[in-house]
Amino acid sequence: MDDVLKASRAIVEPFLGVASASDLYGAYKSLPYEMLLLGHCIYVGTMFPELKHRFLLHFLVTYLAGFGGGMLTALLITDPDKAHINILAHNQVGVYLTICWWVMAYCPFNLAARLHSFLPVRMFTKACVTVMRANLMIARVDVAVAMYPTVLAAPLILGTLAGCGGKFLSDALRGGMGVLPGTSELAAPGFVWRSAFLGAAGYWAACKATALLTSAEAAAVLITVLLVHSVVSDLLGAAASDFTYPIARVLHTLSLVPMPTAGPVALAPAKPAPAPAPAKKADVPAPRALPAKPTVPVPKPAPAPVARASSPAPAPVAPAPAPKANGVAKANGAAAPAAVAPAAPPKKQAAEAAPDVSAPKAEVTVVKSGGGGGGEWITVGGGKKADPKKGDAKKKGDKAEAKAESKKAR
Repeated sequence: MDDVLKASRAIVEPFLGVASASDLYGAYKSLPYEMLLLGHCIYVGTMFPELKHRFLLHFLVTYLAGFGGGMLTALLITDPDKAHINILAHNQVGVYLTICWWVMAYCPFNLAARLHSFLPVRMFTKACVTVMRANLMIARVDVAVAMYPTVLAAPLILGTLAGCGGKFLSDALRGGMGVLPGTSELAAPGFVWRSAFLGAAGYWAACKATALLTSAEAAAVLITVLLVHSVVSDLLGAAASDFTYPIARVLHTLSLVPMPTAGPVALAPAKPAPAPAPAKKADVPAPRALPAKPTVPVPKPAPAPVARASSPAPAPVAPAPAPKANGVAKANGAAAPAAVAPAAPPKKQAAEAAPDVSAPKAEVTVVKSGGGGGGEWITVGGGKKADPKKGDAKKKGDKAEAKAESKKAR
C-alpha cells in the first residue's frame, strides 16, 4: 500500500508546481512510461470484443489499433535510429500487449472487462492512450522537420498518420475480413483523423513554421486539449465533445468540398461500352471466287412396278359355224337362233386365273384346223396345247343344240 501511495505522489507532485506551459509539458514527460503503456494496452484490449472467437485476427487488430500509427510512420521514415517499430525494438510492448490482451478478452467470467467498465478506471486508461498518442504525434513532427526542413508535407503527413494510422490499418483489416460494423475512418473521416490532422498542423504551425510558441509550450497545449476532450467525452459523449466538427464545417464550406457521409456510396450506373467502329471496306479483303465444280447428273431410279388388280381377260371364244345352204333352216325363212355366250367364270376362278403382272404376259395362239373335223389348236404362253378332241366335242354339242331349237320352232 505504501508503494502505491508513493507512486501516486510521484505522479501528482510535478503537476502541483506547474507555473507555465513549459512546466506543464515537463510534468507530462515525468509520467512513468510503464504506467502509460499499461493503461494503453488495457484500453486497446477492450476495443474489439466481437472478434474474441477469432483470436489471431483479434490480436492483430488490437496491435494495429494501439501501435499502427507508430509502425506506419517508422516504415515511411526508414531510419530505425530516429523512428523504430516499438514491438521489434523493445520487449515491453510485446509483453504488456499480450498479457493485457488475454486478460481483457479471455479472463474467466469476463472479470477484467467488468472492472474496466467502471468510469474512473476507463477514464484513466483512456487518458493514457491520449497522452501516448499526442507524444507520438509530436515526436514524428519533430523528426520530419529535422529530416525535411523545407518540405511542408512531411510534418503534416507523418504527424497525422502518427495520430490516426492505427485506425486506418485496423479498419482496413476488419473491412477486408468482412467484420467492420460501419464506415471506415478513411472513407468517412471523423474525430480521429480530424484531431490528428489539426493537432499535427497546429503544433507545426505554432512552433516550427512560426515562433509563436516554443516546442514545449506547443506540446503542452496539444496534450492538454486532447486530454480535456478525453475526459469530457467520457462524461458527455463523443458527439457533444467533438471540438473538431465546427472547424471542419467551416473549412469544408470555404473550400467547397462536401462533408463526407458515413454510409454506402451510391455508385453511378455504368455506361454501356461503345460499339466497335465498323471496319473500312479497304481493310476487308474481297472473298476469292472458288472454281465451279462440274455437276454430274444423277440418274433417277426406275419406278418399281405397281401391281394393279384387274379382271382377267376373257378367253377367246370361237365363232359359231355358219349354217349350210342345205341345212335344217325352214323354208319360211325363220332365222337361226343366235349363239349363246359362254357363262363368265366365277370370281374365285377369275382371281386364280388372273395373270401375274410381274411375269411376262402369256401368248395365246389359236390355230384353226383345216377341213371338216380337225378342231382348234390353242397354244398358251407356257407351251401347253389344247386337246383337239375336246374342240370337236364342243362343236358337236353346239350343232345338237341348234337342231333342238329348230325342232321346237317347228
